[in-house]
Amino acid sequence: MRLSPTSAAAREGNEIRAAVAGAEAQGALRDSLTEAVADRIAEERGGEEAGIEVEVVSLYNGGLYSAYVFRRYGAARIVEELVGGRGR
Repeated sequence: MRLSPTSAAAREGNEIRAAVAGAEAQGALRDSLTEAVADRIAEERGGEEAGIEVEVVSLYNGGLYSAYVFRRYGAARIVEELVGGRGR
């Protein structure tokens, strides 16, 4: 049986669509897993109430992941340093 060019193109198109759908599903799974890990790390350190933020970063095209933990402070005060025992 000989395939016509249109049936071969249709088959290849279906294969491409399936591969893209599979990649999108993998991307969604990867995103949900990294979010779950970030949430767990944040909760271990006190969560949002403590001002903890976690950012998970993909390195080397997904070969390595790194989690960066930040603490946000709401109020900052500047303290003037005393030099030679003198104030202002």
